[in-house]
Amino acid sequence: MVPASSDPVCEDDARAGEFAASRLALRRAGFGMLLLLTAAALFFQVPWLASNQTASHIFRCLLTAGLLIAYLQGYRALLALPGDAGQRPVVVGFAVSFGLMALCIPPFNSIDVYCYINSGWQQVRYGLNPYTYTIDDVANWQNDPMFRPYWTHAYAAYGFLFERLAAALCRLGRGDHAWTLFLFKATGLVVFALAGWVGALAARQLRLPAP
Repeated sequence: MVPASSDPVCEDDARAGEFAASRLALRRAGFGMLLLLTAAALFFQVPWLASNQTASHIFRCLLTAGLLIAYLQGYRALLALPGDAGQRPVVVGFAVSFGLMALCIPPFNSIDVYCYINSGWQQVRYGLNPYTYTIDDVANWQNDPMFRPYWTHAYAAYGFLFERLAAALCRLGRGDHAWTLFLFKATGLVVFALAGWVGALAARQLRLPAP
């Protein structure tokens, strides 16, 4: 018996259907992650929710699990698409959306940015070297609304260029803690975008596949 030959048209249709399903899965994962980030922005802006340890712990666990699932689904969908499927605008568009939404989310999983503001304001307002003086060395530092009670006994842990940047951002913030925090987060977003651009440029130079 002679085996029946496969139909190229049917194979192309099946492949096109698989690609369409993968594109849809990628968009669903992206919108799912964006929805979770929006929920985080709303949750941590509500004082009685953010300050409730039980509710905050449960929400963080659900948020982490949801973000991980959305990322893995999007990554799997992206791997199923060919390199020339034209998904770069989709990936970049979601990355920009995630970054902008992250600007609206208060720091809830790390206090590091508050330590950066502490050291920057220490230089700008009090003229102190963060490598030789700590926040505790500032008299009545608790009365300064720009300081937060984190690592006040520690000296600066990063290089002088970073400390200069922290001082510059605090100077631009003009003593407004919320505005200064936004400037730090916006700077981080710009650095993140530059890192992505460098990665894409390197992939192009090395002729590596990119979405």
